[in-house]
Amino acid sequence: MPGSKLPLRPDQLKLIVDNIKAVDGWNEGDYELALRAEWDNQRLPIIVALPRHLKVDYSPTFALMPDGNIVTPHDETAFKKILAHVYTVIVPADAAAIAELAVMFGAFGQPVGRVYTNQIRDRVGEKLKRKETGPVYKKKGSTHVIEFYTHNYDLLFFCDCIVEITGENVVCKAQLLKKKEN
Repeated sequence: MPGSKLPLRPDQLKLIVDNIKAVDGWNEGDYELALRAEWDNQRLPIIVALPRHLKVDYSPTFALMPDGNIVTPHDETAFKKILAHVYTVIVPADAAAIAELAVMFGAFGQPVGRVYTNQIRDRVGEKLKRKETGPVYKKKGSTHVIEFYTHNYDLLFFCDCIVEITGENVVCKAQLLKKKEN
C-alpha cells in the first residue's frame, strides 16, 4: 500500500487511497504518497499523491489535521477547517503558508493556478496594487489580510488573490489580471 512511511494510521491511509481512486480514478500502483517538500509538516502534515507513470500534471493533496481527520481538496470547507484548527493565531510569517493552503484547497471556488513569487510587473497589462510579488500580510482592525498573485501555467493567466480572515469568517477573492498586449 502506498504511503507506509507516512505518519498515517491504516484508516487514514485507506481514506486517502479510497479518495484518490474515487475522485481521480488512480490505482495504488499509479502514484506514491509523500509528505510535501519545503513545507512545515510538523505544524500541518500535507500528504501529496505523486503520479508514477500517469501523464498528468497535478497531484492530489491532503491535510492531516491535529485531531487525526483527513481534509481533502474536494471538501468545500477544507480551507476554513485548516484555519480554524491549525492557524488559530495568525502572524505575518504565516502569509506564504496560508496563501499556498488557499490555493491547494480550492478556497477561491475556481482554479487560480499556483502562488507566483517571480516578477509580475512586465507580464500583465495593468498597474498593480503592490510591488511585492510574494504573499503579503496586512492587518486591518481584527481582519488578517493576505494578498498574493497566482499564475495558471496551463491557461497562461495571472490572478490577484486576497484572503481576508476575521475570526471564523473567511473571504477569498480572485481577480483575473489583464494580459500584457504585445
